[in-house]
Amino acid sequence: LPENIHCAYAMSYGKPSIHEAMSTLKSKGVGRLIVLPLYPQYAGSSSGAALDQVHDALKRQRNQMSLRTVSRFYDHPAYIGAQAAQIRNYRAQHGSGGKLLFSFHGIPEAAVQQGDPYEIECRASAQLLAEALQLSAQEWYISFQSRFGRARWIGPATSDLLTELPAKQQIRELDVFCPGFVSDCLETLEELAIQGREQFHEAGGQTFRFIPCLNDNPAFIAALA
Repeated sequence: LPENIHCAYAMSYGKPSIHEAMSTLKSKGVGRLIVLPLYPQYAGSSSGAALDQVHDALKRQRNQMSLRTVSRFYDHPAYIGAQAAQIRNYRAQHGSGGKLLFSFHGIPEAAVQQGDPYEIECRASAQLLAEALQLSAQEWYISFQSRFGRARWIGPATSDLLTELPAKQQIRELDVFCPGFVSDCLETLEELAIQGREQFHEAGGQTFRFIPCLNDNPAFIAALA
C-alpha cells in the first residue's frame, strides 16, 4: 500500500473491536475512512449491524473522520468471477457431481417483510454465479442454512434439501458452495462439510463435495481491491 494508505481489520463481536481499529487508524492521522463489511449480500443483522458499530464509534470522536461505506458487493463482477474460478478449479481437481448447491445463511421471513434486501441479493448472486459457470437451471439449487428458533425463515432450508435431493430426487452426487461466506467458519466446516455430508449420506447420497470458500484466494484479494 502507498504510505498514506492504512489498512486495518476489525471484528463486530471480537478483537480487535471496530472501535479499537478506528481509534488506531485515527491515531495514525487517518482523516478519510472506507469501511467494507465482508458480507457480500446486505442484511440488517450482518452488514447493517457492523455499520451500526462504525457509526457508534464515529459518534464518540470529537473530530470525526470522513466516512464512506461499501454496504454490499453481491453482484460485483470481480466477486462473481473469483467464486466461479474457485468452483471451476476445485471441480477440475476433485471431480464434479453435476449438481451444485449454493447454500446461503438464512434470515427470518419477518426481516424480509420489513424491507431487508438479503434474500433478493442472495438469489441474484446465485443466478449470476450460475451464468458465469454456464449451468443450466437443472444443474444448480439455492438454499438457506443455519435456521433455528420457532420463527419462519426464508427457504428452502439447506437441511431439508440435503435429505430430499437423494431420497426423493435420486441425486447421488452433490457439490456444495457457500457464496455468502467469504471465509470458512463453523457454519461451513461444521454445519455443511461435516453435518451436511452425514445427512446427505444417511438419505442415500453417495458423493458429497464441499467446495471451500474463497478465504485468501488471490482472485478474491484482487476483487476486494
